[in-house]
Amino acid sequence: MGDREYIVFDFDGTIYSGDCSIDFFLFMLKRKKAVLTHLPVQLTCFVLWKLHVISTDAFKQAYFRFLSNITPAELDAYIDDFWQQKTNADLNTTICERVKLKTEEGYTCVVITASPQLIVQPLVKKLFGIGTIGTLLEYRNGRYLLATPNCKGLQKVVRFEAAFGPTAVLKEAYSDNASDAPLFKKALKAFKVKNAVISES
Repeated sequence: MGDREYIVFDFDGTIYSGDCSIDFFLFMLKRKKAVLTHLPVQLTCFVLWKLHVISTDAFKQAYFRFLSNITPAELDAYIDDFWQQKTNADLNTTICERVKLKTEEGYTCVVITASPQLIVQPLVKKLFGIGTIGTLLEYRNGRYLLATPNCKGLQKVVRFEAAFGPTAVLKEAYSDNASDAPLFKKALKAFKVKNAVISES
């Protein structure tokens, strides 16, 4: 059963009650004041993105400028500290229990998220012992650059099929976000998550 049937969970707003990309930025503001210097570019690109002048990938690249000049080893330490400060109140307990239940039933569960994989993976591995597919960032010349398109919408299906094959059976998908409609369409069963309540879509 588990080898060929997969169950996918979104992360932000589904497993995690907030948006970890925003929360990690706020966390880093308290650790490195230099992060604040990137705010004008972030805000400018946010406005341009909202006006459809730049792409989501371009905005996301600008947003993660705040990680500049932090080595991968340093970043790993910051991410570990970030998650250690979170409590069960920051997680959607109902969804976490569903992930654990489906894993125990023998299904191959995976988290697919638009957030950076390097931020989400440590917590997902610690909580559930499963894999994460997210937006990939590559460290190059002191900066973290997008190594893949933003893992959102149709890209989630693309990344799922790249990882498990185009004929892999997506048995169930769980998400709070309407942008996951392509993932829901591929899934045999789709579940909408709202305020940690699960309902079949």
